[in-house]
Amino acid sequence: METASRVVTAETRDHRRVRAKLTVHFRDAQTQADADDAADRCAHLAELLFHEVPGHEHLLGNEQSISATLTTRLPAGLPALRSLDIAALHVLGELGGNTRRRASTLPPPGAAGDIRLPATTPPPSSVTPYSPTATYATPGPPLVSTGRPSSTILPGSMPPASMAPASIPPSIIPPSIIPPGTIPPSALPSAIPPSALPPVSSVLPPGSVPGPPSSVSHRGGPGSVSQRRRSISSSLRNVTASIVPPRGASLAEIGVALSPLLRDATTRLLLGFLRIHDLVTIRRIPLDERATELLAQLLPVSEAPAGEFEASRAQEIARWNGLLGQPVMESLRAEAATLAALLARTALAQVGLMPRLAEEILESLCNAAFPAAEGRIGAAAAVAIATEQELTSDAAHSMARILGYTEVEPLEAALSPLLTSVSDDATLIGQMAKLSLGISV
Repeated sequence: METASRVVTAETRDHRRVRAKLTVHFRDAQTQADADDAADRCAHLAELLFHEVPGHEHLLGNEQSISATLTTRLPAGLPALRSLDIAALHVLGELGGNTRRRASTLPPPGAAGDIRLPATTPPPSSVTPYSPTATYATPGPPLVSTGRPSSTILPGSMPPASMAPASIPPSIIPPSIIPPGTIPPSALPSAIPPSALPPVSSVLPPGSVPGPPSSVSHRGGPGSVSQRRRSISSSLRNVTASIVPPRGASLAEIGVALSPLLRDATTRLLLGFLRIHDLVTIRRIPLDERATELLAQLLPVSEAPAGEFEASRAQEIARWNGLLGQPVMESLRAEAATLAALLARTALAQVGLMPRLAEEILESLCNAAFPAAEGRIGAAAAVAIATEQELTSDAAHSMARILGYTEVEPLEAALSPLLTSVSDDATLIGQMAKLSLGISV
């Protein structure tokens, strides 16, 4: 093979998802395996570059400069290239052609994918075993429609030695994802004063309900959900350094260490499903974009240590189990687990991990979080990568099937903010996985 192509999709720092076609032209003919390996590594570099720029406007119309920049950053060991081309660069979603404008500069060579290997050792990992009583029924129709084109993880290459697993002290976690009051000031880097963290008083007291996101527009069109500006969910405020994977962790160990976060994300979805059912079906309260206060109440907030959210809500779940019955609850739990795993898979891709690394971490993550599922959750999450809008629609149809609803639209309106919030939880999983490999976020 003399050429190989990849479609590169990444999120810029202004939370716009951009996509482009990358074509690698080899100086000499390559085997299929070598060509795929080189194309995957070049695509990973492009994703890192797209993620590092301040905004999408720095990329649009600058394909030649991007190609030149990537050429200066090619890793050692690649086959000799004749050229590397970026084409058809565009923004996914609602941006129109009038937003395309040339950017004067790109980040200087070496800026994208800057790798930091911390020297200090984090506290040892502590993983809470999952409840042996939890069961996962095999879902009926898959959460992601099989009619949608599959986007399976492509085989990639192992990272260069500089990306080998390394320790990840809490001091290098960006302040935007450090839950207030959980990291002592002494653990912060010198460049980040304690005053830069949100005050503890800004955290809602136990049992309180967070206000709705100011930028939420629940029915704002196909791109409105996935393009909302993010902030890490308050459900993860009790994440501490004990969740951080240990020094020299393998990909499997990273998945095990982060599995409590995936279990908590699953519990948030399960409780959200049940509260939506309560409002929409039992109380028959109409839900739309104007019912922001009610929608906010659907977002469960965890005050329990990471991995123990479900145990802290055991009474609420037991009441629903008695009302709906064990088979229905098992089906809802399986849908919640599959959806959480799908969001985690998307997050691992969006933070810039190579497909092979993301696949191995996801498999370990799901096996540790849901041992009773015997691999079914991880297998279901490996079917396809979908947008939040698509996942919201699929979740609404699955919920309607399990609970016997005839109308899906009210469910979509209620599920939209829930999925956005849990997607933020998944983003933290992706960021911590990336940091544990010694790659800056």
